[in-house]
Amino acid sequence: MLDWSEYEKIVTQILNRKISHNENPPQNQAISSPKNQSLFLVAGPGSGKTTVMVLKILKFIYVDDVPPSSILATTFTRKAASELRSRILSWGDEIRQYLLNDKQYSKIHPKLKNLDFNQIITGTLDSISEDVLRTHRDPGSPPPVVIEDFVASALMMRVGLFKEDRYHVKDLKEFLVDLRGTSFNFNVAEMAKLLL
Repeated sequence: MLDWSEYEKIVTQILNRKISHNENPPQNQAISSPKNQSLFLVAGPGSGKTTVMVLKILKFIYVDDVPPSSILATTFTRKAASELRSRILSWGDEIRQYLLNDKQYSKIHPKLKNLDFNQIITGTLDSISEDVLRTHRDPGSPPPVVIEDFVASALMMRVGLFKEDRYHVKDLKEFLVDLRGTSFNFNVAEMAKLLL
């Protein structure tokens, strides 16, 4: 649909994201890389990982002409998955609306009108796995059951901590307090939460 320079210009102008090679070389390199190149991004909190993922996904669609139904984006937490999906939908639509309102891109207007960002599969590893198991189970078999947070926490306390009094192990307590950053209000429930 678009070439890289057009996409970069639109992202900069419409989404106000600085992804040019001069302004942000690492993000530019990650987003502009070819679709058949594997990437391993290492970055700390707040460094723009979600932004890079979203703009890379939108690059797949707008520049590489990858159908949304062929894209799977996964994260480790529900919050991150929700943020990822939200940005894909909003930024993807902002770019689409811009292109639809510009007569210069009239050749691709029919394709843009049929673009469905909801076909992109997003979620946590667990939620995507659950969906796959639910969809592809044998006829008549019960749907898969996912252990909810409450049950997981109860199992962690009963089997992981209470069994053999592991919650009294000094090294484990010290490690978890270090991980947590404080011993204030530290109890078995907090231990289970940190371990999960």
